[in-house]
Amino acid sequence: MPKRRERSRRLGIISPGTPIRFLMACTPLRTMVTIYLAKLSDEAARFRAESLFDQIESLRELRKQAKSRFLEQARKHPDYPILTSVPGFGAVRVGELLAIAITPDRFRTKRQFWPYIGLAVVTKSSADYKEVEGRIIKSQKVSTRGLNWNHNPRLKQVFKGAAQRVLVQFVERRQTEPISTSPYLDFVHL
Repeated sequence: MPKRRERSRRLGIISPGTPIRFLMACTPLRTMVTIYLAKLSDEAARFRAESLFDQIESLRELRKQAKSRFLEQARKHPDYPILTSVPGFGAVRVGELLAIAITPDRFRTKRQFWPYIGLAVVTKSSADYKEVEGRIIKSQKVSTRGLNWNHNPRLKQVFKGAAQRVLVQFVERRQTEPISTSPYLDFVHL
């Protein structure tokens, strides 16, 4: 049982199983405050809960302000219009990319950029040579071990999220229109 539900049950608030996060997303905060405060019988617990709800409300406002300032700063960058034209990259993803990668001049080639974002394929092998008919020859098989582990996790999340968004758009578009008129990857068969 989640700790949050456990805590609310100890205070006498019986939840029917609907997660509090879901209720907070669907219900205005003031309505939730009055619902939950009415269920608390202890005056001290009610005061603590009310102060916590006030903190949540103020953090929501701060989050909105921070996001608008963040996007305002991202729009000032000269590469912003170019990056927003890439499918899957919206204003927030482009802002995160610009904030973390800063400038493309940091990387001489794309081969240096891929490991930085965690999308470089790692190939490791312990058996590079094999014995054939008494002679030792180099093995032609290259074994891949996945993607590199030393990367910037936030930047990898940005690129993976953009790729997932493009795939979702492709599938949605493919369901509504014929594949020959789709502007997305016509050669992909899902």
